[in-house]
Amino acid sequence: DSYNDEGCCRGPKPADLHADHVQGNSDGTIFWIVSHGREGTVMPAWNTLLSEEQRWDVVNFLRTFREE
Repeated sequence: DSYNDEGCCRGPKPADLHADHVQGNSDGTIFWIVSHGREGTVMPAWNTLLSEEQRWDVVNFLRTFREE
């Protein structure tokens, strides 16, 4: 089903940022994914819109979802 729980917004749900398949990546891998996107998914490349520093800020923000 391409609807979220509220019955709107066609498209796949975003990744669970707490999940191992996200948090198990190295910081460098996450930076690369943020920079270049993910082929075959709705994850866009941000390297033309965000500076290198801003993309590292995204990596650091994603790490706040890490469960301890």
